[in-house]
Amino acid sequence: MEKKKKIIVGSAAIAIVAAIGIGFWYNSYQAEQNCFALLPADSEVYTMELGSVTPSDASVFVDVENTSEKMQNAQKDIHLNYTDDQTITKEDGTAYLKVGDYEGTVTAGSQELPFTLHIVDTTAPKATLSQESISFDYGTDLTNHDWNQYISASDLDETTITVEQGVDTNTAGSYTVKFIIADPSGNSVEKELAVTVNEKPAPAPTTTTSSGSSSTSKR
Repeated sequence: MEKKKKIIVGSAAIAIVAAIGIGFWYNSYQAEQNCFALLPADSEVYTMELGSVTPSDASVFVDVENTSEKMQNAQKDIHLNYTDDQTITKEDGTAYLKVGDYEGTVTAGSQELPFTLHIVDTTAPKATLSQESISFDYGTDLTNHDWNQYISASDLDETTITVEQGVDTNTAGSYTVKFIIADPSGNSVEKELAVTVNEKPAPAPTTTTSSGSSSTSKR
């Protein structure tokens, strides 16, 4: 009788250990099947260029190597926290985020993983000269001359135009006017306009009348 009790107790212990083992295996299996990770796994910070449309498909943020096939195929969604004044609208009506950091969450199934979206601007503005060279008559007053009329610029962000010029219309010769177009992120492009100041006109010739007086001929 005692021997039979020991056998029963031993069988129960084995059953418990087996159940624990199966439970541990099942939990590990479930964890493996539901494994979900973002790229980059070390910092969860994503850098995108200004003007990039925020992906509607959150799978672009998923670390495929560390995410199970099941979770790769699961429905995913992305949510970003931002306000209307943190967006810029393109001419075609597309809105994009301004330079800065934005907190977000990627949802896959019942899991939510936070991340930071870092928007940067590394693209220089585009600039075009309306003409490559201009000329002025000697002595032209350039005090209020609008140099910006010769340059046009475009950028996803605001731009500033700085004009560097030292044109002296009282000295004939060749000059260069430099335009520096920059955006708030420090990207810039330069354009140069060739300027020529014409020679000073020669004095009008004089003629002598029969009475000996001189007069200036008219042209």
